[in-house]
Order: sequence, then structure tokens, then C-alpha cells
Amino acid sequence: MEPAAFRRNPSPLWRRLLWFAAIWAASIVALGIVSFGLRAWLKAG
Repeated sequence: MEPAAFRRNPSPLWRRLLWFAAIWAASIVALGIVSFGLRAWLKAG
């Protein structure tokens, strides 16, 4: 059995780009949350 990454019919380009954009946006949001938390923590101290 082949891994999903090597199957013969890969997902369409638009779907792969959509996943890429969603993961990128989620990482930006996560960094923003961490930044906000650190800033609030440092101001409180």
C-alpha cells in the first residue's frame, strides 16, 4: 500500500493552495496570541 503522498491522483492545486493558506494564517494567529500574551505579561510585571 502506497502512502497518501505518493498516490497517482493528487489533490487539485486550488485545494493544496487553500490548505497552505489556512495553515499559514493559523500560524500568524498563533504568533499573534503568543505575542499578545507575552506583552500583557511583561506589562503586568
